[in-house]
Amino acid sequence: MFIYIVYILLTPIIWFILLLSSFFNSKIGEHWNDLWFSINSAAREIKKNNLNKKTVLFHAASAGEFEQLVPILSLIDKKKFYIVQSFFSPTIFKKQPVQNLYDCFCYHPFDFVLSSYIFFKKIKPDYYIINRHDIWPSHILMAKFLKIKIFFINANLYKQSNRLKFPFKNFNKLLFKQFDKILSPSKRISKNINELVNSNIVKTTGDSRFDQINQRMKKNKFIFFKNTTNQSKKIIMGSILKSDYKIIFNFLKTYFPNGDKSLMDKKIKLIIVPHEVDRQSVSELQKKLKKISIISKLYSSEQNNNLPNSLIVDKIGILADLYKYADFVYIGGGFEAGVHSVIEPSIYGSIITYGPNINILDEAVEMTKKKIGFIVKNHLELINYFNFVNDEEKILNIKKLTKNYVMKNTGASRKIITELFN
Repeated sequence: MFIYIVYILLTPIIWFILLLSSFFNSKIGEHWNDLWFSINSAAREIKKNNLNKKTVLFHAASAGEFEQLVPILSLIDKKKFYIVQSFFSPTIFKKQPVQNLYDCFCYHPFDFVLSSYIFFKKIKPDYYIINRHDIWPSHILMAKFLKIKIFFINANLYKQSNRLKFPFKNFNKLLFKQFDKILSPSKRISKNINELVNSNIVKTTGDSRFDQINQRMKKNKFIFFKNTTNQSKKIIMGSILKSDYKIIFNFLKTYFPNGDKSLMDKKIKLIIVPHEVDRQSVSELQKKLKKISIISKLYSSEQNNNLPNSLIVDKIGILADLYKYADFVYIGGGFEAGVHSVIEPSIYGSIITYGPNINILDEAVEMTKKKIGFIVKNHLELINYFNFVNDEEKILNIKKLTKNYVMKNTGASRKIITELFN
């Protein structure tokens, strides 16, 4: 509790920093400026259209977390429940995705006691459902004070999390005890959560992302490129950060010593998808490729949808669908805080590699153990795994194993719905 008291005492400073940041950071500014307009708008919609249903507030901080909610939202009985969807990121808020999955939406406020109180009093939810890991103490404690049922679904708590370390562990024990139920993706994560709370409120239901990825694959009929023949192999480097540049460009320089000529000689198509698609990030990638004699084109400029030897994808939201073209995948983030989604390409049976920081992502740990995902620590190891691409028998075997892994883990969304509203 001492930590929370300190947190509360720092609130005026945090508020001032956010206010100041809103003038310089466009994302914070958009959230700050539109927050209460969106909440008031949602409150009016609820008052006008609720019709005595139970109000369920789902929270997803980002686009990725909302994608994880999609198969769950699609299963909810809208005749019984009125669904309010909150977002934190302006990117997903502005996109306003798949509105038929919920009745209204709004921004989620910053974690201040007064903001939390006003927010919950306006929305008046019967259920407050947090997805993945966006847990904030004032919101949790205020929801409990107002007697709102609180659920934590697809809960992610990895072994090295600061929540399990001194001096934060005791405070997180207090925080996690406020949940009515915690639904975990795996027994490994359930075991971590049990260090904070009694096991009787923790259930292992699986991860709804497997359902989402399976559904997305079935709907993925879009033809991105016209000239994708089986005669060329395709490398996708997805969700790339600057921390991945060293291994990527050492690999490209070594494996394609003559740049574009080597790509053509080896019949390889290269697709790079940066995590941030702003002009500066894309321009920097183009310059680095040019230095090793690879002339890249931008996805936005390829009006005829032809796939060049080297392509930089400067559009958000399509990476998961692009993976259907991949024979070999390198996923970014593994040399920073943690590797990004490894199961998006798994449904297509690609050879999947990533950096060593995988503990934050349970499925990356599992895939590495099953030898259907591969850690690479340097460009020579990346070359070693890339050589799998020329081994058709190994490709077919890994394709089968990775697809089976995804399909075996589907069905979590229905289990989660049962636990929430049984």
